[in-house]
Amino acid sequence: MKKLIFLLALVLTLGAVSIAQTVINEDQVTTLYGATGDTLNLGDTLLNTYYVDDFSVDAELFWDLDSVAGDPNVTVLFAGSYDNSNWITINSTSLDIASGDTTFVQSSGTYLYPYLKIQAIAVTDAQTTKYKYVLVVRKN
Repeated sequence: MKKLIFLLALVLTLGAVSIAQTVINEDQVTTLYGATGDTLNLGDTLLNTYYVDDFSVDAELFWDLDSVAGDPNVTVLFAGSYDNSNWITINSTSLDIASGDTTFVQSSGTYLYPYLKIQAIAVTDAQTTKYKYVLVVRKN
């Protein structure tokens, strides 16, 4: 009975972990956010992870960041992992966003990471930054 309960708990835990990320099975373009309420303020963090089934050839991440208020500074991170726990930075950049629009591209080049992490962190006081990103994954 103990083994059955342990097995059930393990299955539920693995199911919860697999739900926490988006699975990419084929070439895909993913556009997220961009609505009026999608903003970052000091201390806010945007974090999304993706699992690329059977790896991929390369990926590009296009950021569209708009200053709504203040003098925004945002750190954007693109990382890869083989095990979804130890992350290797592909590109990390701190951006000062002038009034208006800033577009920034992060490219993985050729890689074989099955997991991708996309993160944006607001790092300055008194800022509001509207954000959107487009992730392009090519598998073949």
